[in-house]
Parts: sequence; C-alpha cells; structure tokens
Amino acid sequence: MAEKGAKQVSLVGIEDKREITAVLAVNMAGEMLPAQVIYGGSTERCHPTFEFPKDWHITHTPNHWSTEGSMLTYVEKIIKPYVEKVRERMGSGQPALCIFDTFAAHKTQSVQKKLEEINVKYVFIPPGCTGELQPLDLTVNDYFKRKLKGHFNDWYSDEVERELRGGLNPTTSKANFQLSVIKPLHAGWMVSAFAQTKERVNLIRSGFSKAGLLQTLVDTDISGADTEESSSDEDILEMDTSSPVPPPCSLTLPPCRYPL
Repeated sequence: MAEKGAKQVSLVGIEDKREITAVLAVNMAGEMLPAQVIYGGSTERCHPTFEFPKDWHITHTPNHWSTEGSMLTYVEKIIKPYVEKVRERMGSGQPALCIFDTFAAHKTQSVQKKLEEINVKYVFIPPGCTGELQPLDLTVNDYFKRKLKGHFNDWYSDEVERELRGGLNPTTSKANFQLSVIKPLHAGWMVSAFAQTKERVNLIRSGFSKAGLLQTLVDTDISGADTEESSSDEDILEMDTSSPVPPPCSLTLPPCRYPL
C-alpha cells in the first residue's frame, strides 16, 4: 500500500529476476538474420507461452548468458542455414566472414571448429573497441532497444490509464510486473521491435559504414541512424541490387542483454 500523497504507482513482481539475452546478427547488405533468445532457467518452463517466428531459436541457460552450447546451436540453426541459402542464391561456395566481439562463448575451440566446417571465417574485435568497430553496437542495438522500450512504455501507460478510468486511486493502483504476465508481452514487443529494425536497411548498413567496413556509396549520407527513412534510402537500395554484396556478407554477433 502506497503512503498517502504518493505520486507513483506501485509495481507488483518487480523483485522477479528479469533479464534475457538476445543474439542479433546483421550483414553488410542490410539484412537481419533470425534471432536467438536465451531465457534464464533449467528447463523450457522458463520460456514464455508465445509463438515466436519459426526461424528464431528460443533456448535457455542457467543464467540467461550465451554459452558454448548455445553458440554451437546458434551456428547450426541460424548461421549455417543462412550461409547455405546465400551461397545457393549466388551460385558460389566462397567463404563467409563473421565478426565477433571477444565474449568468451564466441572464442571456444568447438565454436571456431564448427564455423570452419561450414567455411565461415571469423575475426574478433579487440577488447574495448566495440563502440568503434562493432556495427550492431553503432546503430542497430540502440534502435532495437528504443523500439522495445517504446512498446513497454505504451503498455504501461495504457495499464495505468485503464486503472484510473476504472476509478482506482493512483496511490493504491498496482501495475503487475510478474514474469507470468510480462514475459509473453515482452516476447511480442521483441518480435515487433525486431520487425521494425529489420525494415531499416539503411540503418543496418550504416553500422558497417561507421565501423569502416563499408564505404559510403557515392556521396549519399547513410549515417542518420536515428532519423526516419528518406528518399536517400531508395537510392541506396537501388545501388545495393546493382553492386555485388560480399556473400554472405560480414555477420556481426554480440550477445545483448535486455530487461524484461
């Protein structure tokens, strides 16, 4: 019960553990690969009751962090099908390149061997340099997180408004943040934020440009990651289709923790 005169709405379930890991990957063509989502728990009971996209990989580890095992599965279920699809489309068996940060699960011998088996080369961004050299950190992650936060804010404000319209006093109203309630909602927000980010081809490509991995085409400015799409996007997309894209492009994969 809030004290008399309180100006904040109480939260129910806020003490629950509420972090997950989302593994996102993008390529130099401005495409996003299917996501891997890692929940914290020992069985699938920790997964939300939600129908994720069929090509996503939903898994769990004891502390929701990427592990050697989850990375091996990621290579098998996400990277390998993508690489094979691009090679088939281009009629080429040339190697792919993955850009990783130095997270421990990325650097295990078993993961590196798995990548070598499918002819995928790998490089690691030096420690402390992801803010300058990691395309996802430069554009995509921030946009994805802001969209995710926006979905939460919309839901939360709607919940408070609904209770107020129902005649509840703000000092006694309680927003329910229990994981049984928030997990399925969060899953939907995540899928929506992913779809919104996936549409931003220009934004994705700009991450590689800012990292010095993709030269800006002509004099077109593709650095406006936070702005709405403009007519310059059409020019870039047209040039994308007329110029060869390194298959299957440079994939970049940092694990990202997101609050539930």
